[in-house]
Amino acid sequence: MDYRERIAQPSGIYLNLEQSTFATPIVQGGLFAFQPAPLPALPSDLDGIKVLLAACELPYKDITPGHLENFWVMRDGPRLAGVVGLEMFGALGLLRSLAVPQEDRGRGIGSKLTDKAEEYARAQRVKALYLLTTSAPDFFAKRGYQHADRAAAPAELQETAEFQSLCPEDAVCMLKQLEG
Repeated sequence: MDYRERIAQPSGIYLNLEQSTFATPIVQGGLFAFQPAPLPALPSDLDGIKVLLAACELPYKDITPGHLENFWVMRDGPRLAGVVGLEMFGALGLLRSLAVPQEDRGRGIGSKLTDKAEEYARAQRVKALYLLTTSAPDFFAKRGYQHADRAAAPAELQETAEFQSLCPEDAVCMLKQLEG
C-alpha cells in the first residue's frame, strides 16, 4: 500500500481509502481532509437508517432490507450523517427518506444525497421524480422541484405507503422532470 491508499491515523491505525466511506482526499494546510460522498446503503445500515428517520420525524416503519437497494447514506466516521431513498416505477420515481441529523444540517449533505438519487434515477431512465414533504419544500424548490397536485399524481405513486398512509394529507407534493 502506498500513501494514496492509506492515511496514518493518530492512533497509528491506517485507513484503506478503497474501503473508506469518504471520497477523494483534499489537502488543507498540509493535512488530509475528507469530503464525504454518498455510498449505497448496506444491510447493516437498516437499523441506523430507521433511527435517523425517526429522529427526523419521517416515516420508517415500512422500510425493509429490500428498500436498501435504492438507498444511499453518508457517514461521519461510523455515524450516519444522512440518508436518501428512491422507489422506482418505470419512468417514475418517488424520492423518499431524505434525512440529515440536525447537527449536520448546513454542510451540504442533503444536497449531495439528493444529487446522488437524481443521478441514479437518470441512469435508470426515470423521467420524473415525485416526493412528499412536510418540512423541506423550500429546500426542494431550490433544487428545481415544483409543487404538484397530490391527487393528480400517477396511480403507481398513489398506491405507495407514503401516499396512502405514511405521509399526512397536508404533506406538500412536489415534482421534478429529469432530463437525460
